[in-house]
Formats: sequence, structure tokens, C-alpha cells
Amino acid sequence: MSEILELEDITKTFGGIIALDGFEGSVAADDITGLIGPNGAGKTTLFNVITGALDPDSGTVRFQGEDVTRERAHKICRKGIARTFQTPKPIRSLTVEKNLRVAHRFGGSDSTLDEEELYQRTLEFFDLGKKQNVRTENLQLIEQKQVDVARALMSAPTLLLLDEIMAGLTPTEKIDMCETIKQLNSEFDIAVLLIEHDLKRMRSISDTIIAMNNGRHLLTGSPTEVLEDDGLQEAYIGK
Repeated sequence: MSEILELEDITKTFGGIIALDGFEGSVAADDITGLIGPNGAGKTTLFNVITGALDPDSGTVRFQGEDVTRERAHKICRKGIARTFQTPKPIRSLTVEKNLRVAHRFGGSDSTLDEEELYQRTLEFFDLGKKQNVRTENLQLIEQKQVDVARALMSAPTLLLLDEIMAGLTPTEKIDMCETIKQLNSEFDIAVLLIEHDLKRMRSISDTIIAMNNGRHLLTGSPTEVLEDDGLQEAYIGK
């Protein structure tokens, strides 16, 4: 199985704080890959390095075999990496439609669909047709999160990074979001790397899980292998 993303010896410090300490890992092109670890493990910092929001102090980020380390965020997006945030970040003063169309102009360079085709497909996929003329500031949390993922989809990614997309959702909404992610992976042929603290959901959705702690890679394996590992238990509860 080919690797769409490869991370080699990624280090990032903030003053005297080591956020990433020689992190190593990879994401398979066809997989949903979970990224887990206790609070402060470095997960979001890693996302920021991958997407160009932060430059690493050292190390290499390779996407589809190309070194994209220290590329600017808009260039990385146009190469095919999109992301969401734990707190939804649509442009709140714009409607759902305008949010999606702006996203297509930001990325979208490699899409096999034109803007209108991709817009209609995305709108239907997320069942947002009745909300397309509503400003996103007036949407419920789950709807704002759907718009965030829809915006990412409109940039025509081949790799989607989801940062705690299920945070704040009800149990039923989490189940629905898991199904959405699975369908994105299969129907749109998008590899997914997601951060999630709900380990039950992570077990149900992931093909592979990467565990990290203190900025370092801890282990990689199947959900069962990782979640039942004694080292992971110790990282979470300190036993």
C-alpha cells in the first residue's frame, strides 16, 4: 500500500518547550488513519506543520513523494492537503454557498469536476441544500462542522486532516460524522488523518492508528493493537 504522507524526524520547539521531538510516521493513500495521544502530545502542532501553518525546526514532510517542508499553507492546499479545526472556522458572515465557492477558488486546481459540479455534489453529500443561503453564523454546531468539512472537500484534496471534528457533538451526531468520514474516504477517494479523543469512535472508524506522546511517535498499528497496548495506557493514565 502506497504512502501519501511521510513524516521524517519532525522537531518543533516553542522557546524551551519541545512540542515535536523527532516525530516519525506515515499515512497510507487509501486509509483512514487515526492520530491519538493525551493532551499536550503534539497532535495539533503536527497538523500545523503538515499544512504549512508552522515551519518545523528540522525534519521532512513528504506528500505524494514530494518534499513540501516549509511550503506556504496555500501552496500545500493546492497540492491536495486540506484540513479542519476543532473549533469550526467557516467565514461566519458569508452564506454556506459563498463559503464553499471561496474554498474552491483557494484550492481545487486538480479537481476532475468543475466548480458547479463539485459544488452541487458537495451540497448534496452534506444535505446542505436548504441551508445554502444561510449565513454560517446562524447554523448549529453540527452544521458548522459539516460546512467546515464541505469547504475542505471543495478544495479537491487527496488528503484530509480532521482535528477533533467530533468535539462537542452528541453521541448520535458522532455516529453520523463517522459515517460521513467513511463515505468521504470511499466515495471521493480521499485519505483521512484525524485527531480524536473518543477512542471508541476511533476504534470504529480507523484502518490504522498512530499513537504519540510528548511529541514522539509511540506506536502504529491496527486499532486493536494500539488501543490495547500497555505503553499507550501508561501514556494516558500514567500508571
